[in-house]
Amino acid sequence: MFRWGIFVLELRCVLIKVNIEPRTKRTGGSTTKADQHRIRNSTPHPGASTAQLTQLQDGQAIHISGTICKLTPLVTKQGRSMAVLTLQDHDGEVEVLVFPETYAQCKQALQAGAQITVTGAVNLREDKPKIYANQIVQNGG
Repeated sequence: MFRWGIFVLELRCVLIKVNIEPRTKRTGGSTTKADQHRIRNSTPHPGASTAQLTQLQDGQAIHISGTICKLTPLVTKQGRSMAVLTLQDHDGEVEVLVFPETYAQCKQALQAGAQITVTGAVNLREDKPKIYANQIVQNGG
């Protein structure tokens, strides 16, 4: 004779806490959170020119002055205003990316022909150096 029994299978949910730490080592050319912090808090290279950009380290803080020879206002996918400008000094030209936070603070100074000083970080990961602006001030005169 066979007896049928009912077995209750007890399932338990187990929560696993995973701590994801910011990467501290350079991998694959991407800027890590630790690098971004170091870049933001480093002392800018004083008075650099476009000719010196390739001699700096990727992400190094920099001050550079020149004339805006081209200004392209843009709108991000989130609807925020930003700009890409071409800054010309006595040695050449460099593209400067002005992201929304910085753009909101300095948009009055951004006009073609304006003399400005840019404080930012050098990006050397592409064919030509670029500058990611953190601050832009209009020079007197």
